[in-house]
Amino acid sequence: MSNKIKKTKLHKLPDFDYKVRLTTMKDRDKCVKRIERIVRSSLEYRDLIFFLKNYVDFNHCTFYKSIGLDANSKSSIEIHHAPFTLYDIADTVLQKYLDKGIPVNELYIAEEVMELHYKNMVGLIPLSKTIHQAIHSSEKRGDYKFFTPINLVYGDYNKFIEEYAEYIDDPIYERVNARIEVCKNLTPESFDALTTLFEYLNVDGQDDLEMIEDESEKEEINVA
Repeated sequence: MSNKIKKTKLHKLPDFDYKVRLTTMKDRDKCVKRIERIVRSSLEYRDLIFFLKNYVDFNHCTFYKSIGLDANSKSSIEIHHAPFTLYDIADTVLQKYLDKGIPVNELYIAEEVMELHYKNMVGLIPLSKTIHQAIHSSEKRGDYKFFTPINLVYGDYNKFIEEYAEYIDDPIYERVNARIEVCKNLTPESFDALTTLFEYLNVDGQDDLEMIEDESEKEEINVA
């Protein structure tokens, strides 16, 4: 039985028209978050993190130096963007595209955001996972109980401000200025939230608290 081969001739395919619709603020928010994901999942970003952890002393938490140094430790070190968040940077580059009338392409915007990282125009700082979460929560509340001292940030974020000033949204400026103001008059008390507090309960009528024996251990002893 002979093989039958059917040949089909394809004409030139039409050019693919990639468009991102940003008709509402919700659309814009989704677009910026997609750009964030593209950046974080890129090989270039992973290579940057590897470089920082191995050659720029980003292998331990800025506040708790012992966290992260032990290779066998389960504590992870995360990279925090400050004073501009990755969302702020992506949103600013997006605004540049909109103001200049450049067709919005999330891959191109993510590439420019990544380029800013490699040009050292982005502020970064290594934190333990717990401290990282605490800082983000504090910033959302606006109380700045936990914050990142600007003088400890690696990267020339001022250069980012100089080159992208006209594209930075006012609310972003306000948040950044608020963080800078917090850091102007730092004292040891400014970091009280990071101090470990041990509390001893003095129970009325009980002079010494006795250790409660584990019943399971008692059973094991009896069986033996």
